[in-house]
Amino acid sequence: MAKSCTDCGLLLQVFVGGASLKGLTESDVMQVMNRCSIIKCSHVFKPQKQLGFCLLHFKDKTDAACFYHTYASKEIPICQSLGGLYVQEAVFNGVKATYDIASLQQRRYSISNTGCCCATATQSTTATNTWDPTAHHAHPQHIKTEPGIRHDIPDTNECMRSSLARLKREVIDDEKALKAKYEKIGLLERLIALS
Repeated sequence: MAKSCTDCGLLLQVFVGGASLKGLTESDVMQVMNRCSIIKCSHVFKPQKQLGFCLLHFKDKTDAACFYHTYASKEIPICQSLGGLYVQEAVFNGVKATYDIASLQQRRYSISNTGCCCATATQSTTATNTWDPTAHHAHPQHIKTEPGIRHDIPDTNECMRSSLARLKREVIDDEKALKAKYEKIGLLERLIALS
């Protein structure tokens, strides 16, 4: 496993690996993670560009735990254009991080929409499976396409509108849940007062 950052504790880090990370720099990985993941990392440690792994560092234990528990199951991809990524616990000096599942109670993320609107690796604008950090935001008329290959370039504004609508729905759901909890608290207080 990669060497740990001295400024970050073990529980602030998550290991990400996969062949699609080969050739990417730390800034490339940071850009794709913060564009596509619903949980944003604060920085990335990638010891060598040609290696297929890195450590993502988060601002707090809750973000690291949420990222780990959201993406470790492989049910949803971090980025559709970077296929085959896997998430594991960070390890330092033989100690494996244990991410607290209770942290997930503090933050609720929609699992159905991860925020990634990249083209899949099979719809990539390049012939290889490597990620091109400029291809995602390229304007469709400047992209050379090969006959018979579908090239879906997401509308960045549409992606942002979709994310905004998803966040608004989550806020409404959170408000409803909070209101229900306050009603239960009020009911319990009245029952205690009567007894």
